[in-house]
Amino acid sequence: MACWQRVNRPSLQTAAQLSARDWLALAEAGVCLAVAALALRVARPAVLRQAQDDALRPAQDGATLAWGEAARLWRLAAAVARRLPRRPTCLAQALAVGWMLRRRGIATRLRFGVRRADGVFTAHAWLEWDGRTVGPAHVRQVYAALEPVTASTAKRHTTTYLE
Repeated sequence: MACWQRVNRPSLQTAAQLSARDWLALAEAGVCLAVAALALRVARPAVLRQAQDDALRPAQDGATLAWGEAARLWRLAAAVARRLPRRPTCLAQALAVGWMLRRRGIATRLRFGVRRADGVFTAHAWLEWDGRTVGPAHVRQVYAALEPVTASTAKRHTTTYLE
């Protein structure tokens, strides 16, 4: 058996087990990841900040979604991200999954965290919903979460610093 057959075989077996609903979510994740990566390259920070503020508002239809469904969408989007020629950043992935969940009536919160390990400063972005991390749960233990900044809190802090 060739090396590439051993590496790809589990993926092919898994792909055969996916439902039509999963395939649609994979396609949606691919489009959302591409749009998020592009938006991060060309959009002004104010546009991205407004998108984050909009995500903090409750979803319009008030639909509820099982926690397992949110985790499923994260796993499918992560699978797509791992297979793209240029792997999206954690921020692009969080934005993409946030849009996918928002379309299903769930308003998530985009969170940022920082850490310092071995003298190296790193940052990470992830989603929270209902007080829980969407995706790998360990990020809350590894990264110190920064407080969310909305337009109103930014204005208040800017005013305080300028006085």
